[in-house]
Amino acid sequence: MNTAAEAAEHGVGVALVSSRLGNERFAQGSLVKLFDRELETGESYYLILRREDAERPNIKALTQWLIEEFSVAA
Repeated sequence: MNTAAEAAEHGVGVALVSSRLGNERFAQGSLVKLFDRELETGESYYLILRREDAERPNIKALTQWLIEEFSVAA
């Protein structure tokens, strides 16, 4: 997604990016939104790792941060 945003910044075309990725670029003016409304994609994302890495403290910290940051309130 970042590569698509960079390509759009260089005039290659348009890109569909997350608001998290786009917001700074919108504020800087390097990209503009085509629509005022955000697209609800219903996409799912998965954090995958090797079984032997699941208990590493840094992996646990990343996992917890992702859950807190991206959880959708029901």
